[in-house]
Amino acid sequence: LLEALRLADNHHLRQLTAHHQASLALLYLESGDTPRSKAYREEAEKLGKDSGIIDWPYRRELLKARFLSAEGLYAEAGNHLECARDFLVRTPQPDIRPIACELMRNRLIRRDYDAVSKLLPSMRVVLGEFPDYPRFRCYRTMITAIIVHPAFSSDKQTLLRAVEILTDMFERGESAGMLLDQIETAWVLAAAYAALSNREKSRQWAGISLKRGAEVGLYMYFVENHLIHPEILSGLSPGDANTVFVRSILSAAEILDDTGRSSRRSELSKREVEVLDLISRGLSNEEIAKRLFISVHTVKGHNLKAFAKLGASNRTEAVSLARKAGII
Repeated sequence: LLEALRLADNHHLRQLTAHHQASLALLYLESGDTPRSKAYREEAEKLGKDSGIIDWPYRRELLKARFLSAEGLYAEAGNHLECARDFLVRTPQPDIRPIACELMRNRLIRRDYDAVSKLLPSMRVVLGEFPDYPRFRCYRTMITAIIVHPAFSSDKQTLLRAVEILTDMFERGESAGMLLDQIETAWVLAAAYAALSNREKSRQWAGISLKRGAEVGLYMYFVENHLIHPEILSGLSPGDANTVFVRSILSAAEILDDTGRSSRRSELSKREVEVLDLISRGLSNEEIAKRLFISVHTVKGHNLKAFAKLGASNRTEAVSLARKAGII
């Protein structure tokens, strides 16, 4: 992408340059390199606005949503994803499935199962057939919804069929050298086996996903998937995956229980109160990290845990609730 960006820039291809900058912003965000990600996002937004790209409003909203998700602001991210969908349907011959996948993941993280049920038809997926490669992502997303949705997760036959399809997808991804597909499919297989109460198989597939993910620098993918499937990482043994990598995921992810995000049973830790206080003063995650001499990923982890304990969906709401409770 860096080489493609250089060539597009040298030939003054403004639309391609904006596309590549946006793609790099998302890649660096995924790997946890926030400063580079923000820099490319700013350049992409400046150029994209004036480059005449027909679907730029869609891409702009998608960028905003991904950055908000990285901050743990999933409710606000969902709003921008809906805006992205609205812009997309106005473009010639829109394919709604990719944005439907993004919306589905957002709703799964928020455990909004009513919205998940409404989105399922837009995935255009029939679980009785093996998918061709372009539909791999839609199948993974739909199977994830089936695994965690209370209305479907107890259907053993459906779960066994999902395992059969996912195994075929993993083998085809492996034979084609599609590493990202292998990582994502292996994780969903781990979740499917966990739903079937096969802990050994779940640990095996989670280990495959995590080891290959760590090799290529995936980060936010696992953080978000831990929010959807908190049981997978907690079921690992020390030898199943890179312990340091797993700890870094856990430090940035919210530990959810069956009651969901609104639970306030756990009291805020001293560090979570410190982070909330700094948020209330308008500091960014990077500024908080420097002030407290911790990593940005750790700050994000404190944010997520504090938001869950307060029952908040974003920074503003968390600060407001903390002030009302006399915490800050």
